[in-house]
Amino acid sequence: SSNVCSPDLPPFPSLPRPAPVLPPPPPPSPPPLETPQHRLPHSTLPCPCQIFNMVDLNQYIPKIQLKWNHWARTLLLASTWLLVCGGFNALFYTFPGFFAGLYSIIVGVALFPFTWPLDKFKEKGWLVVLQKFKIVGPVLILASIPTFFSLPTLLGGVVMFFSGVAYSIAAIRKEKELTKQEIMSGRGRV
Repeated sequence: SSNVCSPDLPPFPSLPRPAPVLPPPPPPSPPPLETPQHRLPHSTLPCPCQIFNMVDLNQYIPKIQLKWNHWARTLLLASTWLLVCGGFNALFYTFPGFFAGLYSIIVGVALFPFTWPLDKFKEKGWLVVLQKFKIVGPVLILASIPTFFSLPTLLGGVVMFFSGVAYSIAAIRKEKELTKQEIMSGRGRV
């Protein structure tokens, strides 16, 4: 029987230790801004009422302009998925829920090709239907009403309602509607 801890064994070889990694030195601190030579006299600071007079807000054009029709189309795409999924669940409900589910499936399947730009629809220019914002907005708001009578289709109906509201805002703001030729050639973003 051999003893594992016997002193006759050679010592365990020591491994070389890695060099310690030192953190980089902190960057030099910037000079203080509130030194006496940097401080402006109180009389040169503009009054808040003068600041508003310096900028003519009627001539201001924002750098990023929100396109409501793009948001409306994205909401409509989401609502088609929600209507189809909620419609399948509502088919197992009784009288009002069953018809709301059937209606939701039909509306969701009918609107999906117009929201997801399939090449066949884009080549034929059928996507121009959703470019008539004055018509599409109120139609979507009215088409969402039957989906409110069933719990599974309610979320899809609410999203479709807000899509109609966004299309109506695009019509009120007179956003540019793409023509059939622009859609077919791919020049405009649908």
